Amino acid sequence: MEERLLKTRIWVVCFENPYEIGIHSKQLLCKAKSLMIEDDIKVSAICIGDYVADDLRSLSEYGADEIIYSNETCVDYKQIASILMEMFKNESQKPRLIIFPATEWGKCIAADLAVRIDAGLTAECIDIETRKERNEYKFIFTRAAINSTVLAQIQCINTQVCMCTCKENVFNVSNKYPKNNIPVRGCESKILSDSIQLNILKTEHIFIEEKNLALENAKLVFGIGRGVRDREGLNLIEQVAKKYNAAIAGTRAIIEEGFIEKRWQVGQSGISISPEIYVAIGISGATQHIVGIKNAKIIIAINTDERAPIFSYANYCIIEDFKNIFKELI
Repeated sequence: MEERLLKTRIWVVCFENPYEIGIHSKQLLCKAKSLMIEDDIKVSAICIGDYVADDLRSLSEYGADEIIYSNETCVDYKQIASILMEMFKNESQKPRLIIFPATEWGKCIAADLAVRIDAGLTAECIDIETRKERNEYKFIFTRAAINSTVLAQIQCINTQVCMCTCKENVFNVSNKYPKNNIPVRGCESKILSDSIQLNILKTEHIFIEEKNLALENAKLVFGIGRGVRDREGLNLIEQVAKKYNAAIAGTRAIIEEGFIEKRWQVGQSGISISPEIYVAIGISGATQHIVGIKNAKIIIAINTDERAPIFSYANYCIIEDFKNIFKELI
């Protein structure tokens, strides 16, 4: 049994979008490494694309113990799933858990592979926990349920392999591991006939002007909730945000009221962020919103209700009408 434990393997599929291994993949690698209870888990970074093997070894700084890669050029998710299926057939590298980024490509590939290998798949996870039962690892996944009103913990049963997709920025990234000369294993595979055949007729780069800073990269974020109440308050926040180069985000409630666009929603049913400073303005502090800001380094809460739950999570609490504060900042 102990020999079996030494071979417990976690795959992290480092394929956020075609030809990209970015911060999302590194976050997942760090999380996978942290799941190890004892020194009995091997984290494999699965990379597909035209990469230089030596460059891939830098992923050891984020917890990868080995690289398994294919240099196939793929144009659709079925091709990626086919290559992963070929890798999976190798008994010596078969995983107990496979983690995917919850991008459009990641979710499509995960769903396809789950059917092929008869694996349990939990989507849009915000956390993964481990425990040992009878010397075997069990994985527990946390995600939103019942229209994002509760957080559910899910465990896959009656399956040899667990799979999950994880949202970006719900895990911290830390290159605290030494850069090692980890093994890089090439996988020879052929694109199978069940892949969709596409002919690329034209490639065109388009640029979209954003109304706000990209939330995922913003250092300073102003989050607005129902306490903002009116357009006058929103205009005031926008003026201060422009002055201090801050991004603006919102809770689900304020999004549904039409104050800002859906793509700026932070929380379980939106995106997760990890800014240096998050200023919660008129936000009560529902669990579904806290999930999206838990990795912020500093949380400043401004609310007129001294019993608002947000104060339990904030580093600094201000009981005041935000308008009185923001007028001084213009």
